[in-house]
Amino acid sequence: MECLSLKQMLFLSVAFSANTGGTGSPLGCGPNIVLMGLLDSFDNSMGLNFATWMMFNVPGVILCILVGWLWLQMLFMCCGKNRVQRSTPEKERALRQFIEEHYHALGTMSRKETVVVTLFSFLVMLWVFRDPGFIPGWATYYTKPDGSLIGQAPGAKQVERCMSWEAVHKKVPWGIVLLLGGGLALAEGAKHSGLSIYFSQQLARLKDLPKEAVVVVVCLLAGGMTEFASNTATASILLPLLANLALTIQVNPLYLLIPATACCAYAFMLPVATPGNAIVLSASGMRTIVMIRAGIVMNIACITVTVFLINTLGYAIFDLNTIPTFKNYTIV
Repeated sequence: MECLSLKQMLFLSVAFSANTGGTGSPLGCGPNIVLMGLLDSFDNSMGLNFATWMMFNVPGVILCILVGWLWLQMLFMCCGKNRVQRSTPEKERALRQFIEEHYHALGTMSRKETVVVTLFSFLVMLWVFRDPGFIPGWATYYTKPDGSLIGQAPGAKQVERCMSWEAVHKKVPWGIVLLLGGGLALAEGAKHSGLSIYFSQQLARLKDLPKEAVVVVVCLLAGGMTEFASNTATASILLPLLANLALTIQVNPLYLLIPATACCAYAFMLPVATPGNAIVLSASGMRTIVMIRAGIVMNIACITVTVFLINTLGYAIFDLNTIPTFKNYTIV
């Protein structure tokens, strides 16, 4: 088997970490947002909020990153030429000098950078404490009678923007934006063409299997589909069908939806699967077969971790033995 070069290993580590890390919070990647929107249509979050999401998925992120590190080390070390050599004082000084030079080249933070960091930190706090579950969220104090948030009053003073349209036009990777938009268009096309109904009918055959076997099949299906379509498109097509399947086979919908959402992000094999893969493949210049060979093991390993966690930690965090009731649940 062909060994990875150091360059390929480092680039793949970035892609693997980006894909697994995106499952750690509800806003980490597109499938997570699709799931939260689906639960809003249920009028029942079933105990899934920012805090409980991170309680379940952060351990999975840590385990998957450890698995990815071990796997890339094995690929890199599988031949003699990549064996680790002992460090020398000269090498250590050269490395320290290299890091220090690049660190000092960054310079001090500008005013705009400080504003962006401050606003982003504040935004993260708003996300976390909007509806944390263990305490009342701030959203409960800023709602209209119909349940929507109170908007900002008009007439705000104009200030200098941190980002101009010229900067957006020149620096935003529009190819990645089109890839995401294409995924949403694909999901919409599946609904209107009847493909979603066909998938729903096929998934209904799983009702005779034990629920533990169903979640394995669901994770494999999500992990396979997301390799050939964007993860957002896969989640948009698959999650509503799984919600109906869960209600059909009489299991808590979160038992299928949470692992399927995570597996929609576990796309490590092909560049079309996620924008991160496409960027890494383009920047590294590696062949697609290299990404496929390294990614297939990561897919299997991460799916295994997810199935294990939903059958252990999932029961400890969510009341998966209870089937909740909904005001409406007709999705397809």
